[in-house]
Amino acid sequence: GKIMFGNKRFSFETLELDRSHANINKMLKRKNLAEEKIPSLLEVLLARTQAPLYSFQVKFEDVQSLECVGGCGPEWELVLNLKKPPSCYKKTNGSWATVESPAAIASAKTIRCVTRAPGVKDEVAWKCSNEVPFAEARQLAMQSSPMLAALFNGTPVEQFVAPKAPKRKANQDAPGNVSKRLRKEAMGAKKLSEKGEELLAVEPVKESLNEYVKSLAHTVDMDWHDSYEETDEMLVEWFTECGDHVQKVIKAATSLGAGFGHAHEILKCIHDTWLNINAIPFRGCPRETLSDADHEVELINGEPLTSVEDMLQIIWPLLLARAASDSQVADGSLNQMLKDAHDNGVSNPEVPHESEPQLLAQLAQSASTSATLRDGRRRLSALEAAGAWKTCPCTVKKHRMRRCIDRRFDGPKHLRTRDFGSDSDDGFDCGLGGFGAFLGF
Repeated sequence: GKIMFGNKRFSFETLELDRSHANINKMLKRKNLAEEKIPSLLEVLLARTQAPLYSFQVKFEDVQSLECVGGCGPEWELVLNLKKPPSCYKKTNGSWATVESPAAIASAKTIRCVTRAPGVKDEVAWKCSNEVPFAEARQLAMQSSPMLAALFNGTPVEQFVAPKAPKRKANQDAPGNVSKRLRKEAMGAKKLSEKGEELLAVEPVKESLNEYVKSLAHTVDMDWHDSYEETDEMLVEWFTECGDHVQKVIKAATSLGAGFGHAHEILKCIHDTWLNINAIPFRGCPRETLSDADHEVELINGEPLTSVEDMLQIIWPLLLARAASDSQVADGSLNQMLKDAHDNGVSNPEVPHESEPQLLAQLAQSASTSATLRDGRRRLSALEAAGAWKTCPCTVKKHRMRRCIDRRFDGPKHLRTRDFGSDSDDGFDCGLGGFGAFLGF
């Protein structure tokens, strides 16, 4: 038996070995030896190394009581009353594995064992390399743990209750917490309908746009040199979907007049995925791809947009002005929204874009909408001039540039996009300048 202080367990190990000569021959794979021949000690010891070793382990806390009888000599009788049956492990080929307990032990709640003096000669039986008398092991166990001391003394074990770690306070300035708080506090006085909530749901937008980023990154990673046509098409599809989401924001700022925090987060998602796209090592330039694309996004009839930044410069000031006109949106929320707009590249979010009158006229908005936006901009201008928004936390993520792998020459050979037989891995073709290939080597 063992007392495993590190694992906090009692371990009772048993070596299962049939010493019959037939079994020794079978274990050693010797077929020509006579059945009657007495096995030598060396053969038995060799077979012993291949025999399975079982370990029945009991956690300290699973011992209900422990009785020790003896003390006059080396022999002690131990009786362990358990709360649940021991776990069984089997060692074969030098490694331990959990196995099902034998039927006799599967439901055992009591273990009885008798100790012996160290050094008793039994060359075949398993023995530990650092045997100590039981009295000494008992003393060490009682010194190492109050629980073991109570068990060996036969006194009740006090239930140890681990002290609760102090609960960490959430960082209110973390980008995720700021976004959640803003969605809740910048809803506006008007409650969103069920259709409005479905229209301005942020998570589906985030998942859809990020899926484009993952596909673009994977495509470039697998074939940096020749994937530009495929990635150009994916970029145009992404930009078109961004235009569809911007239409939702326009609706929130005009006809709905509610859900400003959700619309604000949608604009942040659009710019965040654009920053993430620019961290992909394309062979070309994503900005040039969008500017040269045949398909364009039109917020205003006859004025196509080919840039994410231009799109946000038009829409974000409109959304902020409408949110500022709502008395239920607090100054703290507006300051955070101003900070986000500045950090996402909108230079003057308190000032309307020059094309905003055309956009409102196209949407057939009434004069009251323009008056509402003017009231909101007066409030925004005052907050902008006060400068309190500058102390708000930054929620823009920083995306690190991904590694560029040209799979014509780099990366695992099974992913190469050309025949790697001409590579210089063996140094032959490179050293002979292609002469080896000419000779057919």
